[in-house]
Amino acid sequence: VIDNIVELLEPILIATELLSSSSYSTISDICLTFLGLYHHLSKFIDNKSQITEQYIMADSIRFKLNKYWFILEESTIITILDPSSKLLTFPTNNEKDTALTSLKNTITQYNIPATTTTTTMPKLMPKNKRKFFKLLLIQQQTIKQLLMEEL
Repeated sequence: VIDNIVELLEPILIATELLSSSSYSTISDICLTFLGLYHHLSKFIDNKSQITEQYIMADSIRFKLNKYWFILEESTIITILDPSSKLLTFPTNNEKDTALTSLKNTITQYNIPATTTTTTMPKLMPKNKRKFFKLLLIQQQTIKQLLMEEL
């Protein structure tokens, strides 16, 4: 019985150590950890052949994680943009498609069409500071368009 409880709780210890030791845990780290814990707990819950202490503990822990997971699901775009995880925390194709659609819609909302086609950055500071910043904005729009095409 003790060995089964240790098996149940060991990943939670690892998650606690991981997220507590990092000064800069990203939302992707948290999502990946929660998703891993969720799947680990499911192993104890899905086997309903007998209600055991491990089942009750796993079900209680997963219930609490569900409260936090709901909050984390609102951070879809942040997770996608993290190069260390990208789409890893979206296990099904449907979830990946939904996340990518959400990202594309957000990018589209902030996409302001460029008024000119000039996209080169000046090598030296121009005398006209206003023009310099206008060119920065145009360059940024070009980058956004390339990102949209990549998605």
